[in-house]
Amino acid sequence: TVTGENNETLIKAAARFTLADVRRGRTVRISRELLESYGPEDLPGIDGELLRLREPESFDEERSIALLRSDFDFNGHVHNTRYIAFAMEALPEEKYEKMDYTDLRIAFRSGAAGSRITVKRAAAEQGVFFCLYSEGRLCAMAELK
Repeated sequence: TVTGENNETLIKAAARFTLADVRRGRTVRISRELLESYGPEDLPGIDGELLRLREPESFDEERSIALLRSDFDFNGHVHNTRYIAFAMEALPEEKYEKMDYTDLRIAFRSGAAGSRITVKRAAAEQGVFFCLYSEGRLCAMAELK
């Protein structure tokens, strides 16, 4: 939770992380010592449980975006922050110009690779939903409200 000068809440965020064995491509169970070394906080981030983002059955539009060398991190995968930029690129101009979104949710599934990423967009109940694919594989989902 990020608060302003008057102690008003400006941002609320929550994240879940996993430890991965990159050579085997699998998650690894975290030992108690390792978990405690990070000193996780036992503070509430988001009120209530967030519903899991689910891939829509159909989309309104799709766009292919060429990947640049600068999109990749040191692991050779597209850096997670770039997915947000790709979603913004897939917004129609009239929605981009209005940009009154105050809520972003994003779920990462797998790292993107290759030379292009496909962004599929669907109208959501209160905003816009995006699915980002690399070589036909779902890499991330994002929802703007």
